[in-house]
Amino acid sequence: MTDQRALAQRQHRLLAMHLALCCWVSKKDAVILERGTFTKYLSLERVRRARIKQFEEDASAWFPFKTAFFLSGKEDSLSSIILSRIPIPTEVSSGSKSMNQRVIDAARIGFALAPSKDLSHRYPEINEEDVVAELAVWAAGLSAPLPVDAPVK
Repeated sequence: MTDQRALAQRQHRLLAMHLALCCWVSKKDAVILERGTFTKYLSLERVRRARIKQFEEDASAWFPFKTAFFLSGKEDSLSSIILSRIPIPTEVSSGSKSMNQRVIDAARIGFALAPSKDLSHRYPEINEEDVVAELAVWAAGLSAPLPVDAPVK
């Protein structure tokens, strides 16, 4: 494994672990990771399919079910990725829809799906430094993950 791939794998695993914990605490089955959040987290302008495949592989321990969506007619233009702990219903994963429409469709059939930006009230921007800080605080037992609707002290 190259140094660059090892760095990417670490970034991917940190993000997946953080999102999985946030899903668990918020009682969500899945998260929809928006392109803007993902590219900002990775400090990239665009995420190519090869990097998305690597991310999906690295996130598999936390999210065994994944579906990536691309902007129409754009080979390497990611729109969003659904990461799920359970099978993703076809009502949510099929067709050309906005992220908001996928969330609405999911709610209608009882599939608990949330946009990644709505899962963490402490660090809504989801950057690597904040993810590491939050996971370290939880792992040290200095704080516990709070549901999104819990008041922040």
